[in-house]
Amino acid sequence: MVQKVVLVGTSTGGPNRVKKIVTSLPKLQKTAVIIAQHMSYDFLASFAKELNRRSNNEIIIPQNYTPINPGIYLCEAKTYQKGMKFYKDETIGFNPDINALFESFVDTQGLQILGAILTGIGDDGVYGCYKLHQQGATCLTETSESAIIDGMPARAREKGIRAYSFEEILQKILEFSE
Repeated sequence: MVQKVVLVGTSTGGPNRVKKIVTSLPKLQKTAVIIAQHMSYDFLASFAKELNRRSNNEIIIPQNYTPINPGIYLCEAKTYQKGMKFYKDETIGFNPDINALFESFVDTQGLQILGAILTGIGDDGVYGCYKLHQQGATCLTETSESAIIDGMPARAREKGIRAYSFEEILQKILEFSE
């Protein structure tokens, strides 16, 4: 049964960050790590396949009604959760929509949540992360020195989300996931 959820949102510069997170995690027992990496549909399946070769956990691309269990999920489209199951809406602006994912965990009861906004252009995910932060979730973003592209992290810092280097964020994710 899932007791903790790690939400990771990233865009440009993020694939290597995602690889580092996925390959660093031990076999997850009580934690679901849900990753929203902006990526074309054409590349997402091969990215998941590559991650699966290096991970202690199966990488799942959730579909409608996929239950959220301990493990790692790589989202596509407008993916959100309701009642601890995933749902998808194919009408999107981003693939995936980080805000939709993060916002779907606002007001979720009985879970510890850690949200992280990593490198990327723009501000996708920032509003959802801020709403989680307001609800008491632990929320993190990268420092300007750490981020490959400092768009999303800069917007998150403007909202008061605490900034750390990527290595510090990775360590916090690992500690949280124990």
